[in-house]
Amino acid sequence: MMIKIEDQNQFIILSLADLERIIPLERSGKALNYGQGEGQIQIENTIWGFYITDHKNYRIQFEEGKLSWEQFNLYYEEIFNKIRLEFGNDIEFVSEGILQNCKPHEKFLP
Repeated sequence: MMIKIEDQNQFIILSLADLERIIPLERSGKALNYGQGEGQIQIENTIWGFYITDHKNYRIQFEEGKLSWEQFNLYYEEIFNKIRLEFGNDIEFVSEGILQNCKPHEKFLP
């Protein structure tokens, strides 16, 4: 599963400071890496990546750590709320299957 941020105008990562803006207020964390518009943040004992997709949107990736399903959903909701607070309420989040944008012979759904 991939979580895609659908907004090419409001949500842009240009620095470690922009990554810091994503960390939910209720959690401790820090920006870890930044390069070419992408980066990683640490939120408590987890690592989250923000990467540019083929279509110039961003995707969020849970990279390291272990969370229960309930905790995972709570963290995502807190991240979504913080992104909307910092970058604009019109930003939408969409989940997609990993193979959604692959060539037809690489995926199962037509």
